Amino acid sequence: MNSEETLELLRRSVADWNRQRSERELGEIDLERCDLAELDLSGADLRRARLMRADLMGARLVGADLRRASLVGSYLLGADLRRARLDGSDLRAADLRGARLEGASLRDSLFLTAAQLESATGDRTTRLPRRLPRPSHWSD
Repeated sequence: MNSEETLELLRRSVADWNRQRSERELGEIDLERCDLAELDLSGADLRRARLMRADLMGARLVGADLRRASLVGSYLLGADLRRARLDGSDLRAADLRGARLEGASLRDSLFLTAAQLESATGDRTTRLPRRLPRPSHWSD
């Protein structure tokens, strides 16, 4: 499946996308530099997806599975990542300003920095790598 077909399937229906992922292997999921801004991708199975430099500004990714996804240089400004699974994802240079991380799991995320966390919002249910402190402005 090429990038355009992949993107069209994802934009059409997260349920159809997830069904395709569970029924057959879609191969490498390459969404590099794709415009996914403002889309509702809640619950989407994006494990191991290549989302490098993707525009996810304002996207709704509530409960999305982004484990081991490459989000290098992606734009997640104002994205809703509540309860998303980002374990093992590569967040190098990802812009998380204003992103909502309440209940998200970021354990074992690669290259996640304290500065990225400071620019986002989270709470006590957000699971962070042990090496990073919970920002003081996050709610309890």
